[in-house]
Amino acid sequence: MNPSSKPSKPPKLASPAPASTSPSSPSSPSSPSSVSSARPSKIPFPQLKQRVNLAINACNDEYAAATAIIVYWEDDDTGAEADAQILETTFKNLLGIEPVMWKILNSTLSPSLTLKSKIINMLLQDHSTVHPIQTLFIFAYIGHGSIITVQNKSELEFTTKTPGRRIPWSQIQSDMDQPHTSALATLDCCHSGLKGAPGFSAPAIQTFAACAGTETARARGTPRATFTRRLCGELEQVEKYGESFINTEEMFQRLRINTALSSPNPRLLQNGGVQPILLKLKKPPPRSSSPSRIPRPKPPKLDAQHVIVKLTLTGPEAENVGEFENLMMRLPEPFHVRLIDVFKTDRSSLVIMRMRWQTWARLSTVLELHPIGVATGEFLLRGTASASSPEVRRLAWLTAATLRRKRDTQTLARGVAKV
Repeated sequence: MNPSSKPSKPPKLASPAPASTSPSSPSSPSSPSSVSSARPSKIPFPQLKQRVNLAINACNDEYAAATAIIVYWEDDDTGAEADAQILETTFKNLLGIEPVMWKILNSTLSPSLTLKSKIINMLLQDHSTVHPIQTLFIFAYIGHGSIITVQNKSELEFTTKTPGRRIPWSQIQSDMDQPHTSALATLDCCHSGLKGAPGFSAPAIQTFAACAGTETARARGTPRATFTRRLCGELEQVEKYGESFINTEEMFQRLRINTALSSPNPRLLQNGGVQPILLKLKKPPPRSSSPSRIPRPKPPKLDAQHVIVKLTLTGPEAENVGEFENLMMRLPEPFHVRLIDVFKTDRSSLVIMRMRWQTWARLSTVLELHPIGVATGEFLLRGTASASSPEVRRLAWLTAATLRRKRDTQTLARGVAKV
């Protein structure tokens, strides 16, 4: 993240067709977050195609500056300070970011207002120039979390060991919605998966949550068991395999697959914008010019686990299914989608798909994809494969081609025999 030594920008992903950029379109680049802030549960195919192209066309931003703040309470009994120090070291050594360590003291009279003022000052200091620059802001909280009800809606608040002192997450999150600033939050607390209000200005607002909104985070104390330590461990692995950058969706893929069964599954919440958030690793020291007999380790494959999702298409099912299948088959390789089956309902089509967690996170910026479950292998009932799936269609095409060649060969042989 050191602005003076920027790694090369990753190439923009190819897309089957450019997205519409008309001002009246909900996918207009002038208002990127307006698409993800209103993701319908049912969608007609033309609108779906436009949104998918928008998500795939979104490229990784290079940030001219990056800042971070790590927040925890003095009145804490979760071991948050130790995890905060580990996260601070990871930010410094791997990302090249010098984070602000914000320990909320018992003597602080108004923790919420004090923290809000600090965050606003950090966000404004990177945009003091006349020409706006693209920046990255990371907010990390470690400690207790609880649920409060505001206007019949459940919201997350950061709390202390002693009841009575709290900071509403929604107030902090609203300050992070700034133009030209991509915001990433990492919340290692109970109920961290509660989704906050959508953003409308930022290129991207994403949250790594330790657990779902209805779950409690795993108790600290077990080595590498906390979400913060698992996150730091995955960044160490990325650096170990010589990668120079990783986006949050790829990181989410790693976290989901490598989460122990006894730990809650982490969440990646899309709170605004469609741009990916890129984490650039600090430039490593130059390697020795002498050849090494020890080859660099290869990263493990992360394709063993997929998520099964459902999507509802509205409109004429006959034309929707074929065009939807063609759209999915033309997606770039990192976003491969496997169409399992399509069912006709009363006034729509129910689509069942299988994809990587990374793909689900990317498409979830513009679509409401409902997870059904997690798949760790192939189909168990081979005979029930959908006739509309790409595998079955390819097999049918190969079979027809083989029969045509056999027929042509027989016709040629009969012609030669007559001669």
